Amino acid sequence: MIADDAAGGAAGASGARVLFLDQTGALGGGELALRDVVAPYRRGRVLLFADGPFRQLLERDGTAVEVIAGSVGDLRRVRRESGPVAGLAAGPELLRLARQVSVRAATNDLLYANSQKALLVGALASVRSRTPLVWHLHDILGPDHFSAANVRLAVTVANAACRRVIADSAATARAFVAAGGRADRVRVVHYGFAPPGPVGADAAAADRLAVRAELGVDRGAFVATHVGRLSPWKGQDVFLRALARVPAATGLIVGEALFGEHEVEPELRSLARRLGVEDRVVFTGFRTDPGRIMAASDLVVHSSTAPEPFGRVVVEAMLAGTPVVAAAAGGPREIVDHGRTGWLVEPGDPAALADRIEHRRRHPAEARSLAAAAAADACRRFTLDAMHDGIGRVIDEALGGRRAAGAAEVAPAAVTRAAALPVAPLADADADADDDSDDAPRRPDRA
Repeated sequence: MIADDAAGGAAGASGARVLFLDQTGALGGGELALRDVVAPYRRGRVLLFADGPFRQLLERDGTAVEVIAGSVGDLRRVRRESGPVAGLAAGPELLRLARQVSVRAATNDLLYANSQKALLVGALASVRSRTPLVWHLHDILGPDHFSAANVRLAVTVANAACRRVIADSAATARAFVAAGGRADRVRVVHYGFAPPGPVGADAAAADRLAVRAELGVDRGAFVATHVGRLSPWKGQDVFLRALARVPAATGLIVGEALFGEHEVEPELRSLARRLGVEDRVVFTGFRTDPGRIMAASDLVVHSSTAPEPFGRVVVEAMLAGTPVVAAAAGGPREIVDHGRTGWLVEPGDPAALADRIEHRRRHPAEARSLAAAAAADACRRFTLDAMHDGIGRVIDEALGGRRAAGAAEVAPAAVTRAAALPVAPLADADADADDDSDDAPRRPDRA
């Protein structure tokens, strides 16, 4: 367990010289999380292996950021589903990157890997520079998301090289341990979010109408919105099939494809035509203001077909004051209290999702009550201060002399919800794996 006096959290760690590593310049969920993570580290620096809008965003924030030149080629061709051959082909590039990172790491206190590829590079650089390494795990390591070879590689490297692994949810942590990861190294820290600023009722109503007008949506339409990058497992197809069952609903699909999945949008548009919903679905593309669109919607839908590591969109919808329905797998089960702060439905079930969309449409008073409870809950549980304190404690642990190679094995403590303790060691791998508690979705979701 983390001692109550474990170095003072963010206040203690924020003076550390931390070199944050990320493989991409694209704006994915892990990158948006890293943007918030680096904020307190005035002596920190972000090192990217590719250029893109993420670098520009960090620079606008005033964060020191550098892109390693020439980091292209075989490493980018290693995908989540890749096997050993692709990994071996990327070996020379990994070594080149590691040499460049190790030179920079020598003048820092800690390496902080924010992705799997960053983990591999960071582990090699950590050995060369003798700089401790922490890995922030934003993914569920399992067959729904990664090849067996990639899972084995990531877990083996993490066990050998990382002093600590930060998991973005208990679901992510359980998957890591189930894949062979060391439970005594894992700490669960949920993401934090800035609270919404005060907005008067008149201003909110005016902005709602302005957003709808901009998107070509009728001011009185019932709008269900799906926000997230376009990807097969994100379940936009499930959303479209659900909309086909709710003729009175207009759908917004907010987001773009990333990471080589650019065929997804044409496939979704084709599906919308075949389902006969093309005339009441708007594809907005990438937006810098998803919160405004959520606030202008009547319902936000999360419909991932595989377990979501955390579910940033779910919390963002709660903070926007819009009711949310989420797939009951992974992180969203830790976020949504079914029937009190939102609704949960079985993943990959268009009929169940359609029933919930129609239920929301027919019960506006219930929806307002849930949205108010959800906003209050999100403001209490998912704060930037809690996240910074949690990550600060983990970094303090990693810098506290407890080297992974020589650490004594201890019995992992029980998983605690981040609402009760932002940082917690992980429980046994199978704890809560088949949770039938009150946090689990109830069968009336299918009614």
